[in-house]
Amino acid sequence: VIPAFVPDEWRRAAEDILAIAAQARLDSAQPGSGLALTAARALARSTADRALLEAWAGGDGLPGGLEHDSDFRWLVVGALASRGWLGEDGIETARQADNTLTGKLAALAARASIPTEHAKDWAWTELTANPDISNYEANAIAGSFWGSGPLDLLGAYRIRYVLDVPAMSRTMGDDALQRVAQLAFPNRLVDRETEAAVVAALERDDLTPGVRRSMVDSLSELREALTSREQFA
Repeated sequence: VIPAFVPDEWRRAAEDILAIAAQARLDSAQPGSGLALTAARALARSTADRALLEAWAGGDGLPGGLEHDSDFRWLVVGALASRGWLGEDGIETARQADNTLTGKLAALAARASIPTEHAKDWAWTELTANPDISNYEANAIAGSFWGSGPLDLLGAYRIRYVLDVPAMSRTMGDDALQRVAQLAFPNRLVDRETEAAVVAALERDDLTPGVRRSMVDSLSELREALTSREQFA
């Protein structure tokens, strides 16, 4: 919600407010309760406290009930990576400690979220140009690609989305590609340029039905965010 409806220059302040609320709820909730676990996850996603995230990633000071929760550990790893505080080596170390399919997919997602030109180029190439990528792997990369990085870096992928994702129909079935097209939609680029690029793409006759549905649905959400920003900014 924050990336779509809150302008990027206000995003950090909005996340700080969320982190304060999550910390307060975590402190007041019964340890190990569903409320406490939900608050801990919200805090991990929003906090700018690097020391806290690094401690949790190392298994120190974890909230009650999450001491052995690998999903939470990967959430923390992803949060560190998306802020540029954990690189490929650290992610690989975490993957080796969780050598499961879930761990592999979470590592791919974390690597795709690193906010650097090199990481984004690797992620997009792996997503759109690797004919052997599995549906699960594609979803992991596509789902985390847009969550981090400066807008001037991400802007180059606006046109690549409307060109590269439809072309994946050569190697991926339409049901799977429909999901990728939804996840990979440039939802951080909330502007009329993105709207125009998608509208132009929808006028083409080479889109598969699944890709077209995802673009139409995502365009509707983009326009909702644009209207909200224009009315309340």
